[in-house]
Amino acid sequence: ALAVLGATAQRSAPKIAENLDSFDEELRVQCACALAGLGKAGAQFEDQVLALVDDPQPMVVAAACYSLGSMAEATQMPSPTVAGRVAERLKEKHPAVRGAAVGSLGKMSG
Repeated sequence: ALAVLGATAQRSAPKIAENLDSFDEELRVQCACALAGLGKAGAQFEDQVLALVDDPQPMVVAAACYSLGSMAEATQMPSPTVAGRVAERLKEKHPAVRGAAVGSLGKMSG
């Protein structure tokens, strides 16, 4: 929904990013996904989202992978470091994590 609001939502990116380290798993998931939809404004928080690829909750890791792919697509500047960290998730047991990692890497490669 935030992505539909355009510039108004983009100004909310810092507040959304503040919740990436919430104790609430679902809030971390939703914030990562929301930042993915905010284009370059969300991509400013790539480092904070990248930290979520090490989260103990698989759905948070999947959301982080998705978000990182969307950020790379929005900026047209995929980071080799980010791509490497996402590629490591291809070995995860959880299928949602592996699927999100594949999708993310696809967005990073153009």
